[in-house]
Amino acid sequence: MPFFPGSLYSRGVAVQNEFSGWVYPVPIWKGREPKISDGWGSPRPGIEMGHRGVDIMYPRHEGEPKHAPYGSARHVMFPNVPALAACDGIVEKSYEGKYGHAVVLNHGKWFTYYTHMANRLVQKGDKVRAGQALGTISGSPTESGKGLKHLHFEMWLNGKKAVDPERYIKKWPKVTMDGDRIGIVPFIPFIALGIIVAILA
Repeated sequence: MPFFPGSLYSRGVAVQNEFSGWVYPVPIWKGREPKISDGWGSPRPGIEMGHRGVDIMYPRHEGEPKHAPYGSARHVMFPNVPALAACDGIVEKSYEGKYGHAVVLNHGKWFTYYTHMANRLVQKGDKVRAGQALGTISGSPTESGKGLKHLHFEMWLNGKKAVDPERYIKKWPKVTMDGDRIGIVPFIPFIALGIIVAILA
């Protein structure tokens, strides 16, 4: 479980309208839409309350891997897929822990947590934008070498209370990426998009 600071506004992040400008934390990759592969509350050894977030992968197609590290019976993960910042914010933590590389973002009222990454592209104190790549999705080092690759994603209200992300993220738009580059996100922030539309009109 990630550590969250006691002060919600320790870095002066402004409160935003509820989920305006948020995006799904895994992109559409070469035309494939990401899905939740394991949800809130599913059993976890040694964790009484079960899974405290959601795991995200892609639906598996016939002929694709169905064993770790890149697949299971129903889901797959492709190489070099980035985890994306769900909203504008500030990097509260960026570290390597027992679940792999992890990032915690401070969005004001909400904090988000991303782990099972092979690397990190941001550091503590960095300002990030919605859709920005945070790191490359990988697997958890705790899985005894099985290492099924997926993103583990959590949401914390006021930095203290973990909530089921599924009820929120299913409404967020998805960023489309072509799979050729990581860290270059072909996503126009909503404000910039509005300006472009106004100019063209």
